[in-house]
Amino acid sequence: MATLASPTVERHWEDWTNLFLSVAILFSPWIGGFTEHAQATANAVVVGFAVFCLSVLALGVFQRWEEWLTLAVGTWLAVSPWFLDYTEHATAMGFHLILGGLVAGLAAWELYEIDHKAPETV
Repeated sequence: MATLASPTVERHWEDWTNLFLSVAILFSPWIGGFTEHAQATANAVVVGFAVFCLSVLALGVFQRWEEWLTLAVGTWLAVSPWFLDYTEHATAMGFHLILGGLVAGLAAWELYEIDHKAPETV
């Protein structure tokens, strides 16, 4: 089990997937055509950049806190339409709900995998 103080060099498929999802989040306002909504666009750019940076960090040297932070950022993206008041824009809300849920779910799954990993035998 990896602890906060002991980094590992494992590369998890979830981190690679979140790296690709970060690009989708970052460009979601242009893909979904909701660039006219400033709050949704700014949120997508900031969250996309954050998930990208966290994924790169996790791929470099894994730390548990990176996954917890990714879980929090993904959860924020999923609930942000209600906090930033853009639920009336169905496309932005849909993109952010789905992409945020995927990012948070992958981070949670990776934390679960780490906690339930069978001890390696020598």
